[in-house]
Amino acid sequence: FPVTICSCNGTKFLFCFKINNLFRRSLPNLSIRGIEEVQDKLFVLSYSGLFMNGNKWTDKLTNSSSNIFRNGDILYFASTDQVFALDLKTNEIEIISNKITSSPIGEISCVFFKDSLLYIGGFNGLFSLKESGILKKEMINEEVNNLCYKQNNFFVCTSKGVYTLSKNKFISEISLPSELQYNDIEERDNKLYAASSRGLWMLEK
Repeated sequence: FPVTICSCNGTKFLFCFKINNLFRRSLPNLSIRGIEEVQDKLFVLSYSGLFMNGNKWTDKLTNSSSNIFRNGDILYFASTDQVFALDLKTNEIEIISNKITSSPIGEISCVFFKDSLLYIGGFNGLFSLKESGILKKEMINEEVNNLCYKQNNFFVCTSKGVYTLSKNKFISEISLPSELQYNDIEERDNKLYAASSRGLWMLEK
């Protein structure tokens, strides 16, 4: 690989170096929010819209801001103020929460489907959307950054801590420090780790 020497310390030893062109860049000028692969199709959601295999998919989205969540043959994703569902069988996109319905959420950051409910996180907290189209405010008022499901636990990462769903109620995750901003939870070697504004934390389960 092409190598660029960053600096040296005056001796014969290399102090540091940088490897260039290790990865081939795709859609290099876009800020990516979500990626989902379905068979031979790669869907990429960015602040510039939805792309499929590198090509703009639709002009309905110009300011996409969420992850992409797959539930069966449906892909859920959102712009800053609307939620969409893409039917993978028909390739049709449906607006399931328009600007008026979604206005209480504020800017949308993430979506997640569980137990017949579509959970939507945003600037004004966590909301759930029923199939009837009724939007409900959940008991989380902090800005929601991410929603994830690990080791049979539904986690809500917010600007002031992490919450888990237990017996239909969202409770604060006591094994993690509160009042920190959390962005993601990942699993490695059967252990859960939370990324925060003050480093990486391991959940004690």
